[in-house]
Amino acid sequence: MQRALRLILLLMIILLGSQAASCSPDDKLRGYLGRTPWPSAGDEAWQDFQDAYWSVFQRELKSVLQPFGPVYEPELREYLFADLDGDGEGELVYALRFKDAGGKQLGAAFVLYWKGSAYASVLLTAGYEDAGEQVLRSVDLGGVGSPAIVLQWSSKAGGLCAQIFRYDKGEVQLLEEVVCPYRGELDFRERDDGSTDVVVFSAGRQIQVISGRELFPKVGPEVPRQTRRRARDEVLQVVRKAMNERVLPSLVVDERASLLAESFAQRCSDYGYLAFRDNAGFAFYHRYSLSGETDYVSLVSESLAVVQGELDLNQQEEIAAYFRSLASTLLERSIPQGRFTHLGIGLGISPHQLTLFMVFIGRHIHIDPVERLIQSAEETELAARLINPQASLEGIWWYYEPYPEPLSLQRLRMGDLPPYWPDTKRWLRRQLSPGSYYASDGSRGEVEITSEGFKVKLPFDYGPGVYTGVVYLSTGGGSYPAGLISFVVRDQP
Repeated sequence: MQRALRLILLLMIILLGSQAASCSPDDKLRGYLGRTPWPSAGDEAWQDFQDAYWSVFQRELKSVLQPFGPVYEPELREYLFADLDGDGEGELVYALRFKDAGGKQLGAAFVLYWKGSAYASVLLTAGYEDAGEQVLRSVDLGGVGSPAIVLQWSSKAGGLCAQIFRYDKGEVQLLEEVVCPYRGELDFRERDDGSTDVVVFSAGRQIQVISGRELFPKVGPEVPRQTRRRARDEVLQVVRKAMNERVLPSLVVDERASLLAESFAQRCSDYGYLAFRDNAGFAFYHRYSLSGETDYVSLVSESLAVVQGELDLNQQEEIAAYFRSLASTLLERSIPQGRFTHLGIGLGISPHQLTLFMVFIGRHIHIDPVERLIQSAEETELAARLINPQASLEGIWWYYEPYPEPLSLQRLRMGDLPPYWPDTKRWLRRQLSPGSYYASDGSRGEVEITSEGFKVKLPFDYGPGVYTGVVYLSTGGGSYPAGLISFVVRDQP
């Protein structure tokens, strides 16, 4: 009997051992992210976790921080586990310290989360000068059950620095920045409505109060489909009437452009601002082009803030009337100049703000598929075909701006934004026939004319950043923007 029991025990040990051996690192990670309470610093379980995934942290750090050059001596400084988006599955937020090639000590912070059947990570922030302990907190600022991430550190001069982020299903939004030139600390003060304010102290005195409710407004409820559809129909009627009165060609509604415009407009309405750039710092035309489009787009917008009370989102006629007024105001003020063929309409609807985005689209060229997210490239070749064979190429404006910085909610609300079109640009000219040269530089030009259109080698000579080409055509009645394409270059050649 004892022999049989020992045999059963031995089989159980073998089976359990084989199960443990077959548990992949990803399975182990999901086990950590999916349970509470999570391991804390000093726990043996956390040490096992850190040992298993330190190589992952280092790889993510070096991959994302390429603009800073080589990464030396990475060190884990702080971490926390939290269910940041309320889906019942935890995320790991961690802050690291590293040195750049010049020996400067910098910091970076990431969110590691479960995506499908494997882990993924998203960068919170990087490149800040870390001269002291980094502190991570998760605080339910809005009282909505989805905590914000608060990252705090000390500058080299000894001042207090902090950034507040919102995380939602793999996306990060910078909400607020705190820069205090003196030593200070953060405190968190709960209000009667369930929200929590961030209070900044320095030398024992309160110097700033940041409203948690304003940073984390209650988003929703969901706008009824009938309300959105009725308002959109009203806007379309206003547009068609305005185009007829000005004897302009009718425009075809483009649903893909409308979806992107709606995402911009809805975020504006939810968070109470009006901007043509998103919280990551990218302009609307960047997002439109990087989604795979090659049309020229011109954006106009208008918003209406509700000063007293709240809108009833079920009142279709009332909201439709507001949007009719917004559309009329926009079109009376200006219709963008150009030869447009399509139109995108985006409506942002919340109880506190209505936002209207109109996207006027010029679809005049077809650009051959080309990679738009580029690593270590000196140039790329672009080939395009003109839809109208009677049109001819005038040239290409080639714009450059550094890689965008995230925009805090405060900057978006104040309108403290980079220019929509950057100042750094150059004109790429069509090539002249053999034997002819431009007097300005003695060259024949950059853009080669082909039987169906043109091709050009686009230079990335300003280094990492965002490059945008705007193609201009003419048909005898003056030049007009006819196509647009953006590239993101993340590293120098």
